[in-house]
Order: sequence, then C-alpha cells, then structure tokens
Amino acid sequence: MIRRNVLLTWGLVALAGIATTAFVFGGEVFLSVNSDDGRLTADAIVVLAGAPGEDNLRVIEGNNLYQQGRGRFVILPLRHSTFKWKWAVKNYHLVDPAPEQRVLIGRSRKKDRRLITDYGGTYLEALKTIKIMDKNGLNSAIVISSSYHMRRVRFAFTKASSDRTLQFYYHPVANNKPAGKLWWTSPSYFKHIIREYK
Repeated sequence: MIRRNVLLTWGLVALAGIATTAFVFGGEVFLSVNSDDGRLTADAIVVLAGAPGEDNLRVIEGNNLYQQGRGRFVILPLRHSTFKWKWAVKNYHLVDPAPEQRVLIGRSRKKDRRLITDYGGTYLEALKTIKIMDKNGLNSAIVISSSYHMRRVRFAFTKASSDRTLQFYYHPVANNKPAGKLWWTSPSYFKHIIREYK
C-alpha cells in the first residue's frame, strides 16, 4: 500500500513536471492561430482594438494588407465614439492610408457594457463585425489581432457566426512581449498570457 502511494505521488509529480514544461515552452505558441497564408484575399480586413502599444501595430498591419489589395474595406468594429480615421492616420503614422470611405468604424455604446461583462469584448467585436459585414454585403474577412489573442478571437468569431456562411481568416501580428525575452520572464506579458487562458 505504501509503495503504491509512493508510485502514485511520483507519477503525479512527473505529470505536473511535464505539464509545467509544456506550458513554459508551448503556452504562448498554443494561443497563436494563423490561417492566413499571406496570399489570400477577402472582402474586408478586420482590425480588433488593442491596448496602447498594440493597437497601432494592428492598425498599421490592417492598412498594409489593404494596400496589398487583400481586402476592399478596413473594418474597425469597436472603437470609442470620438475615434476618427484621420486621427489614426496621423497618430499611428500610416503611410499611404486607406481612403476614409473604405474604413468602416463600429462604435462602442453604453448598452454594450453588459455584453462585454457577460461575454467579453472580443465576442462583442465579432458581433459588431458581422453586423457591419451584413450591412455592407461582405462575406469574408481577414481578422487581425495580437498573436497571443488569436485563439480567443477564432473562438469568438466562430461562435458569433455559427448560423451564417461567413468566412474568416486569422492574421496575428506582433505583440508587446519584450524583445529577446522568454514570454514568462516579463510580468506584464505573463499576465496577458494567463488572462487569455482564463
């Protein structure tokens, strides 16, 4: 009986060690989803809102894809009521920006707070994206967000579009991980990853 308990304990310790090692070396990679082969085109480029320091990277990438002819519109599905494309062009230093009439901006409203509380901002962005796409007769989109956020993005868009025949492709961009560091050595970036798993 004692030997059995010792073996069970060592088995659990070994399993915990394997799980910890897998998380340390693969925890960040698991979250990144990329279904964009770099050549496909879609009706729209969807740029999800991000934290300061990440939002500009996402918008710049969305504008770059638009300029490459990979989408006919740029959709910013959930932005503050005062957000303007001209502001983004100036403050994010966009070179050769998409024409303003090709940028579709969804607005954050007070009634959205309940949805954010219940389901999260990413799901609300998916719902708003679908509404904008329906209104403009769009059927496909390349969705841009930070790499650590992409698995949750795919989940939200799949759930939000389950009863429609829309096609989404996922395009991760760089994030705020400190250059040259392992993801778990930066406390702020570690919090991002843990929040995504949560």
